Amino acid sequence: MGVSDMIIDDFYSHRFAYDKSEKIYILNNKINTFVANAIIPRVLSRHAINRGPELQDVIVSLTSYPPRIEQAALCIDSLLRQTRSPKKLILWLARTDYPSIDEIPYCVKKYIDDGLEIRLCEDIKSYKKIYYTAKEYYDYRIVTADDDFFYPSTWLEELDDVHKKNPNTIVCHRSHRIIEHDGNLEKYGKWDWYSNGVVGPSHNLHILTGAGAIFPAGFFKKDFFDIDAIKRFAPTTDDMWVKVYALKHNVKVMKVRPVSKSLIEVKGSQKVSLIAVNQSDGNDKALNDLLNLFDIDIHSILEDNIGQ
Repeated sequence: MGVSDMIIDDFYSHRFAYDKSEKIYILNNKINTFVANAIIPRVLSRHAINRGPELQDVIVSLTSYPPRIEQAALCIDSLLRQTRSPKKLILWLARTDYPSIDEIPYCVKKYIDDGLEIRLCEDIKSYKKIYYTAKEYYDYRIVTADDDFFYPSTWLEELDDVHKKNPNTIVCHRSHRIIEHDGNLEKYGKWDWYSNGVVGPSHNLHILTGAGAIFPAGFFKKDFFDIDAIKRFAPTTDDMWVKVYALKHNVKVMKVRPVSKSLIEVKGSQKVSLIAVNQSDGNDKALNDLLNLFDIDIHSILEDNIGQ
């Protein structure tokens, strides 16, 4: 492990997990994030990338767009410094943003020599991180990432270890726990945000693909790629499309650990995102529409005992 990998992991060793809600712990993590953003980029720029052993059956996929592309470069750097490397690391960018590879900033293109593959595609918003990779590499295990975190060096290794023991499940670093009350689903904003103490596998866990999720080989079938339905019912809620698709095919979700790590955000990246849109009523509408579309009775699927 190189100095650059150690510096990222060192910051993670001084962060509190999501089970700590007291103000002092929240303040600690905010300070940690601020200092990390000041130091990590400088360290990464001075040290060559040393990739870990390759996982021949794993593809890591993410997307970005112009307002976040410089931050995405730092995220990509951390993904290339994993203790286990994927067969491919693919960054999908919209042709409407970058008509050619030549127009992509050097801060991202420079990682091509280190193993990054850049692909241009139609702009289907956040779905770019999963849709095209799943369509082309359907017989691989696919891992999704966002473009706004410094990932710890064991991020992929942890997903791989748990998934090898549970090959028919979706394994993720973070999830929400779906809450049902008196036979009715609670609003998305009232779900158990961190699902602390819960591992699964369970249908009650909602996948957060950006924090890191690994999908079984062959999980994505023809009905996943219904782009007309995506654009009509869930154009900005890719996690909800994935979740309802998993319910349809009876694939459960589990977490890497009972209490998830608090990931270090890349400074500036959270200022331009779809989070605010989806946390209002976007996710609730998408969930209801998709359950109706696929004729799923979610109340008969949710479990009382969800695998502590």
